[in-house]
Amino acid sequence: MITVEISAAASDRIYEFHLDENMPLRTLTEEIGSMVCQKEQATPEGCDELLLCDVRKGCILSPATSLSDNGVQTGYRLLLV
Repeated sequence: MITVEISAAASDRIYEFHLDENMPLRTLTEEIGSMVCQKEQATPEGCDELLLCDVRKGCILSPATSLSDNGVQTGYRLLLV
């Protein structure tokens, strides 16, 4: 488990998540998107099409990989778009 900050681009809010770094990003992004949409009281439309970006590297993380595959560690900040 690692702890990362996730900035939701649509709301300008930052959330702290404890995540399994070996879980596929596709699954993590769906779960994170669902939680953020619920918290923001947003409609679930499009919440399943979100992507995570690595702020440090300035790149979109492939949904077919994991946080570990991308070298993401505790303390990193990711952007949910």
